[in-house]
Amino acid sequence: MTTKPSRLRRLADDILGLMMAVMFFTFIIQIVTRYLAKYQIGGGGFIWTADLSTTCMVWIAFFGGAFALSDRDHVKFDMFYNLFEPDRQRIMAIFTAIVIAAFFAWSLPATIDSWLGQLYRWNKPNPTLKIPFTGDAVPMWWIYSIYAVFAASVIVRYVWRAIKLMGGAKPHELDGPHGEEPAA
Repeated sequence: MTTKPSRLRRLADDILGLMMAVMFFTFIIQIVTRYLAKYQIGGGGFIWTADLSTTCMVWIAFFGGAFALSDRDHVKFDMFYNLFEPDRQRIMAIFTAIVIAAFFAWSLPATIDSWLGQLYRWNKPNPTLKIPFTGDAVPMWWIYSIYAVFAASVIVRYVWRAIKLMGGAKPHELDGPHGEEPAA
């Protein structure tokens, strides 16, 4: 039986699709200005295209990892895990979920305080990206703040997973079909 993706999952997919489109069209602008107009990116007014493409890639990776991918969609190295019977797999999955959540919970405050905090305190602007209509430079902390959202999402996801597994759920029941989290 195929389940229909939730509205939030569809919204996340739509946002990712929009970011991919922006990145693609920005890349096309780079190609056109470089080869057809003989306008070099580094020395002219189109340097913003490289920054926008890079920013989109950062956001696609972390936003997608946080909101669009189910646990089944992530890369796993499970050769050792598959050697064990389901009860031991559940214990290993609980341990793994706790370790992942703990690692991200431990690293998140330091991450926010160190590089995101410094970027915020310094209010360092991106030299080429501007906010439409105002013309203000996009602050660097806006660009990289998606990592904090990603880390918080991973913590919540794996705490939820550990709780469900400790309640008796089997790991494969929590993976959900491709692109969809199972019903809670």
